[in-house]
Amino acid sequence: TDSLQVLQELLYRYELKNSSAYLTKIEMAKIKREGDAQKMYHYLSFANKLKLLDDDKAFLKEIYAFIADHIEDDAILSDCFMQVNSLQEQENSRRLPVNFYAILSQLSKKLGKKEEAEFFDELFQRLEKRNNEKINSVR
Repeated sequence: TDSLQVLQELLYRYELKNSSAYLTKIEMAKIKREGDAQKMYHYLSFANKLKLLDDDKAFLKEIYAFIADHIEDDAILSDCFMQVNSLQEQENSRRLPVNFYAILSQLSKKLGKKEEAEFFDELFQRLEKRNNEKINSVR
């Protein structure tokens, strides 16, 4: 039996805190396994409207990276760019922000904005360095 299916059945059977978010993530994992980026984009849009994934920026980063890797539609790429840029702006106020700049760079490249992509690459490197310094200073 598929482990995702077992977990999904348990979440349906027992009422757990955040079970809607977990069920959403399971469904998105299945979509990712299928490799259907269009479907992932639509599912993500639905989940975002319901704010099901707001608490897991690392998961969102993974999903947006998948979409950026597999979508060529400029309208979808532009929409994802706006969403990811908004997420990065929110993250920048945190002590240890999730780094979405590589995704912003990739989306910019696909949209034909080479200079913008290079700028985001630089921001990615800076934030990675800053995050690593913060982590290492705690050790």
